[in-house]
Amino acid sequence: MKYLMPLRTNIMLLMAWCVSSHAQYVKDPRKIEAQVQTALDSAYSASVQIVPFDTIQNRQRPGVFSGVVVSAQGHILTVAHATTPNAVYQVMFPDGAKHIAIGKGRMAIKQQGRDLDMAMIKILRPGTWPYAKMVSNTGMKAGQLCLSISFPGSYNPKAQPNIRVGRINDPSVSSGYFETSCKMEPGDSGGGLFDGAGRLLGLHSWIKRSEDQNFEVPVDLYKKYWTALNRAEDYKELPEMDDFRAVPDPVSIPLIAPVEELVSVPGTLRKSIVMLESKRSGKPVRILATVIEAKNAGKRQAFLISKSSMVADSPLVSYMGNTVELQVLERDRENDLVLLMARSALPKGIPLKSIPDSIALSKADLGKFLVSGLNEAGKKVGVLSSIYTRMPLRFSVGYFGANARFIDEKITITDIAKGGAASNSLQLNDQVTGIGGVPISRPPEYGAELMKHLAGDSLTVDAVRAGQPIQVRMYLPAQPGPNHVASQFEGGRSARSDGFARVLVHDAAVTAGECGGPVFDVSGTFLGINIARHSRTSTVIMPADVVKKFIVNGLKIKKT
Repeated sequence: MKYLMPLRTNIMLLMAWCVSSHAQYVKDPRKIEAQVQTALDSAYSASVQIVPFDTIQNRQRPGVFSGVVVSAQGHILTVAHATTPNAVYQVMFPDGAKHIAIGKGRMAIKQQGRDLDMAMIKILRPGTWPYAKMVSNTGMKAGQLCLSISFPGSYNPKAQPNIRVGRINDPSVSSGYFETSCKMEPGDSGGGLFDGAGRLLGLHSWIKRSEDQNFEVPVDLYKKYWTALNRAEDYKELPEMDDFRAVPDPVSIPLIAPVEELVSVPGTLRKSIVMLESKRSGKPVRILATVIEAKNAGKRQAFLISKSSMVADSPLVSYMGNTVELQVLERDRENDLVLLMARSALPKGIPLKSIPDSIALSKADLGKFLVSGLNEAGKKVGVLSSIYTRMPLRFSVGYFGANARFIDEKITITDIAKGGAASNSLQLNDQVTGIGGVPISRPPEYGAELMKHLAGDSLTVDAVRAGQPIQVRMYLPAQPGPNHVASQFEGGRSARSDGFARVLVHDAAVTAGECGGPVFDVSGTFLGINIARHSRTSTVIMPADVVKKFIVNGLKIKKT
């Protein structure tokens, strides 16, 4: 088991969905989107981020997880592996309001064929809090629509909740959990899994390696032990159970087809996707690109937009059996974009004039289906998880891999890690005097200069070795990921996965090598390009208006 660390219910709509056979799957993405929005109306405001809190120093402590308010009095359900009875927590609502809560009951128990991971905390200040209704787990069906609302730990800690849509894979709760396709990662622990009416079905607990294997604590278990969970006790054995009888809910929730069957890439735009190949240190680097059709010097011409850190020297593209050479026109380090021009014909692409200067998105767009075009007619489908959010630089700093100490007034290398950039270039006792052309002489300067360089960057280091000055050049690889099942998804995290000022996020399982391609909504609107695979739950989109502005500015630079 791998734990994750740190109502306005429209009954008539639901019944209309389900008057036909229970075995039929709904495949209309617009109907599903409408249902998801109904669920969000009920559940979003009750979904909270939770952080351990030091009331003496009035500051947050390390660790972040999620929870769901389930009563107007402020009872919050979460999971045992993230909590401690009587511990103090700060709870943040989606509207930014913050309140202090106290740890109540905790049950991390393996007993009587059950493996429990349940906990409760409660907001201290009296009030009337937004809360989600709970529904019985009795009657859940495989294929049933479900919705995740939680706060992944790989995000900006001040971000809004992240939305994911999926299906119930296995409704059995005999082991203490049921399985869904709504992806989780560290930080999502304790977050809510809701039905199509926005009613709480379960709490996020643990995952397996497959992105579709995510396990929830059934909400009925919390009802059975409600009295015990209200006591601040760390239970080692099962306490007395409340007089509880699960009652099947009379409102059926629709079954939906697998998301890959719901949306297709717009046919007229499929040819706008090509595969680039370039070489870095003699090794091939492949990444998708999006063809954009624009007028340049009065003539129609096809340009390509892609992920800059994955496009190296002498880029090429194959088209109609020919290898087409590409010229790099402009790069944007801040947004990791590259603009390229072909030296011969390319297929028609997305018309630049069709891309709006801005696309207004709001909470009402969360949960809408997006399709990512891949090369050779492939696709990946997900939903819009987060709108116009900042992705601070965190994972994308290059892996230098050398520690230094200040010895005899010199910055001296004392430890070199295997796999870091320094391992092939520096030696123990080398004295570093400059990084990236910037002279350094004090310890704070060493770390500060290294933090400016991203994975994929080429870096020069000036040093003194055995009394002789040397200069070495190195390529910075990505930092090694943690040894956690959440980091073992297909393709892994992009080397440049964050450090973006304004992006969209969706939950399609686009691999790092499949970035650079276009993203569309169900109406065929171009929303941007996949710029990075960020985590198990998240792929980052560089918005269409940012892409357009970069292309327009790049063409102006070329003309001058």
